[in-house]
Amino acid sequence: MLFTKKLLAVCLLAFFFTGFTSAQEIGTGLDFVSKYIWRGAEAGSGSPSLQPTLKYTNGGFQFGFWGATPLTNTNGITEIDIFTGYTFTLANSAAIGILVTDYTYPSSGVRFGNFNNYDDPDGAGAHQLEASLSYTGPESFPLSVSANSFFHCVKNNPVYLEVGYSAAINETPVKLFAGLTTGDEALYYGAKKFAVVNVGFTATKTVKITESFSFPLFTTVALNPATEKVFMVVGISL
Repeated sequence: MLFTKKLLAVCLLAFFFTGFTSAQEIGTGLDFVSKYIWRGAEAGSGSPSLQPTLKYTNGGFQFGFWGATPLTNTNGITEIDIFTGYTFTLANSAAIGILVTDYTYPSSGVRFGNFNNYDDPDGAGAHQLEASLSYTGPESFPLSVSANSFFHCVKNNPVYLEVGYSAAINETPVKLFAGLTTGDEALYYGAKKFAVVNVGFTATKTVKITESFSFPLFTTVALNPATEKVFMVVGISL
């Protein structure tokens, strides 16, 4: 519980330093995907998934919730992630972001107030915590890089690194990506040692319904070389 209080204090300090003169916004969104694939692994029991987002922003500060609910598999895992972070805008619209994510799984039956680590004799807690550092390049060179490391309630604190590059082909946005884990028996990504675990691309097309309503339709094809599994996912964003 002491850790929870420290994390809350950091969030409150970040909110204070953004200042009340910054543009404050509440944003909501909803993705519907044919399958929940996360970093080269199937995370949603093969079911189509509803993935809502609720986010508060104040300047560079953000705090919010992201969820995933399987639609056709009643035994699938539901997920609610709580995240907070800050984005620093650089020259030419490049940006550096820091983020802390708390992964929780309500369907696991573990009490939300249980913050035990994975090796606690009374059983693992409900919260898997991860710290992330990211860089997004300017429009002239839209390279993105992220480093992500679990630091609580996941064995061996696996690290995941990803590099992406955005482009357009005949006005269709396409993002190429490649992700790897540094090893330490990172079974979370299907690899026992240093390995590339997530290679693929996402293409997005805007579907126009009426003059005032349209939505992005995206397709992702990804390969996990470590497990030799390939995935193809289609989704819409609202």
